[in-house]
Amino acid sequence: MMTTNGGATWAAGAVAPAAGLSFSSLDAVSGTTAWAAMIDETAGGGQVYRTTNGGATWTRQLATGFPAAAGGFLNAVRMLTATTGVAMGDPLTTTTEFEVYVTANAGATWTAVPGTALPNPLAGEYGFQKLITTQGTTNVWFGTNKGRVYRSINAGSSWAVATTGLASISRLAFSSATHGLAMNVDTDGTLLGLVRTTDGGATWTRITAPSGPVLTGDLQAVPGAPLTYVASNANPNGPSLGSALTTDGGSTWTDLETGQQRTAIGAADANTVWAGAFTDATTGLGGIWKGSLPSQPTPSTLNWTWARQAGSVLGDYAADVTTDAAGNVYAVGNYQGSITLGTTTLSSAGGYDIYLVKYNAQGVVQWARSAGGVNNDFASAVVVNPITNAPVVTGGFATRAVFGSLVAVGAGDFDVFVVQYSATGTAQWLTLATGTGADFGNGLAADASGNLYVAGEFTGTLTVGAARMLTSSGGSDALLFSLTSAGAVRWAQAAGGTLDDIGTGVAATDPAIGRVYLTGQFQDEAVFDNGFTTAAPTSSWLPTTRAAARRSGRAVWAASTPTAATASAPTRPATPTWRATSRAPRPSAPRRSRAWPIRPTCCSSHTPAPAHRSGRAPAAAPAPTRGIWWK
Repeated sequence: MMTTNGGATWAAGAVAPAAGLSFSSLDAVSGTTAWAAMIDETAGGGQVYRTTNGGATWTRQLATGFPAAAGGFLNAVRMLTATTGVAMGDPLTTTTEFEVYVTANAGATWTAVPGTALPNPLAGEYGFQKLITTQGTTNVWFGTNKGRVYRSINAGSSWAVATTGLASISRLAFSSATHGLAMNVDTDGTLLGLVRTTDGGATWTRITAPSGPVLTGDLQAVPGAPLTYVASNANPNGPSLGSALTTDGGSTWTDLETGQQRTAIGAADANTVWAGAFTDATTGLGGIWKGSLPSQPTPSTLNWTWARQAGSVLGDYAADVTTDAAGNVYAVGNYQGSITLGTTTLSSAGGYDIYLVKYNAQGVVQWARSAGGVNNDFASAVVVNPITNAPVVTGGFATRAVFGSLVAVGAGDFDVFVVQYSATGTAQWLTLATGTGADFGNGLAADASGNLYVAGEFTGTLTVGAARMLTSSGGSDALLFSLTSAGAVRWAQAAGGTLDDIGTGVAATDPAIGRVYLTGQFQDEAVFDNGFTTAAPTSSWLPTTRAAARRSGRAVWAASTPTAATASAPTRPATPTWRATSRAPRPSAPRRSRAWPIRPTCCSSHTPAPAHRSGRAPAAAPAPTRGIWWK
C-alpha cells in the first residue's frame, strides 16, 4: 500500500511480475520510486524489483543473484540514496560467503561484493529478512543469528563484523552513524538481551537493567532525534501491547500507548510516526495508524539538575564544553597556579596551563588532566570524536608543552596543537601546526566519519603536520585544516589578505554532503582557497553567506557581513578563488579577537570568560515531499 498525502488515502498494489512470491523487504526513496525484495517462502532464492511510477509497474533487476539451488536467500534491499543501495542475502553453499550486491546507478547494474571484502560467516550463520539498517549515505549494518553485526562505512563495498554478546540479533536500529541498539528476542516476544554501541558497531555494551516497557516486536530510530527510538509489540505472550519510546539510547522506556497490537513501526521524524495494527473483526479498528511523539521539554521548562565550581585565587576560566553519547561531559579551560576539580588538584607548570575534565551525567568528576609548559598555554575548543568516542582538544602553546606522555615543541611565538585523549584520560595522539609567528587553534568540529576540522589563525609561514606549508598574505590569516580520526593531516587551507584575518568557528556536514563551514573576521579583503589539498582541485559556486569548503579543502563560496555599509554579493570568479570584501571603514590599528588572553599581565586576578563559539545548530531544512509505502 502507498500514500502520497500523509496517510489521508491509501492505494493498494502488487508486484505483478513476482506473482506467487512474498515480500522480504520494501524500500522507497520517493513517492514514485521503490525497490522490493521478493522470495519464494519454500524454495528461497530471491528477486529484486524496482518501480518508478508509484507501483503501477515493476521491473526486475539483478536477474542472476540469489540462486535458490545454491542456498541463496534474499533478506533485504536497502537504498542509501536514490542511486546507491545494497542487496543482502545469506551465505551461498558454493562460496560460503554472504551474498551481497551494491549498486551506484539505481539498480541498472548490481556488482557482487567479493568474498575478500566480507568477513567469513560462522558455521550455520545467516541473516534475517528486513534486518538491515542505514544511516546517512555510506553506513550500512545487518545482523545475524550468531549475535554478530556486519557494518560497512562505504555503502557496502567492504565490510567489518563485530560480536555483540547476544546469542542472536532480532532487532537492529541506528540513530546516528555511531549510536545503535540491538535486541535478541525469543519466539514468544520475551527480551533476551539489549545492547548498544557508541562507535558505529565496533563494540557493544549490554544494557543490563533498562527501565520501563521494552517492547520487542519492532525497533526503529527516529530521524533527527539523537538516541531516540520507537518500539512496538503485537505478541500477546510478550511484553505489553502497544508502542514505546526511549530518548536516552535504550536505558529508559516509556509507553506511547497500550492495549493495541502494534505490528511494524517507523518514524519520518518526531512529528510523524506510523504503526500497523491488526484489524478487529468487531470494531473494525486496525490497519495503519499515524501519530507523533510527546513534546520534549523546551529550554524555558528545563530545570537545572547540577552545577559544579572550580577555580583558585588567580584567573581561571572555562573555554568550551561538549558531551558524548553516554551523557558524559567534557570541559576545557585555562588556569594559573592550581585548580581543584572534584577531588583532583592540578598544578600549572608555569603561567597559564590547560585543564580537561570529564564529568559523568550526574556531574561527578571522573578524571581531570593538566597540560602545558613553563610559558602560557591555552585550550579553546573540545569535541568528542564520534568514531573513537574520545575527547579532542585544540588551542595554542608557547615553546614547549606536555600532554601526558606526549611533548609538543613549537617553532615561534605560539603554535597550534590538536590532542586526543582516551575516554579514561590518556593522551593518545598529538598533531601540531607550527610557524615563526603567533598561531592558534580557535574552533574544532568532527563529522560522522571521525574526520576533524580545526579553525584558527597564523602569521608568516605555518607547517601543518610533518611538512604541509602555508604562507599568510600579510598580518594574520585564517586557518582551516582537517585531520583523520587518528590525527593524520588530510588537507589545510589559508584565507586572508594583507591585514589581520582570523578563523574562529568551524562546522562540518555529513561526509556524504561534503561541506565544511568556516566563520571568523577579516579586514579590507580576504582571499579564500590558498593552500594544499590531497584531492584534485574542484570548483562550484553557491550563493549564500560565510565561507564553505569541500571535504577536499577547496573553497566553494565565501561572503561577508561588514560592520558598516552594505555587503557586496559574491560573484563567480574566473578561477576557483573566492574573495570577500568588507566595505567598513578600515581601522587605524588592527583589531583582534581572541578566545583567551595571549599574554596576561602578571598581576591580573581575573580574565573575562570568552564567548562560547560552538555555534548554533543550522536551521532545519524543509522536509521533502515523499510517498509513504507500507508492506
